[in-house]
Amino acid sequence: GIMKNLPPSEMIESCSVAGPLDL
Repeated sequence: GIMKNLPPSEMIESCSVAGPLDL
């Protein structure tokens, strides 16, 4: 996700919006 510093729940949402599993 874009916000890698956020908790897993937040990171999953950001990844879903920005890009699938953008770790």
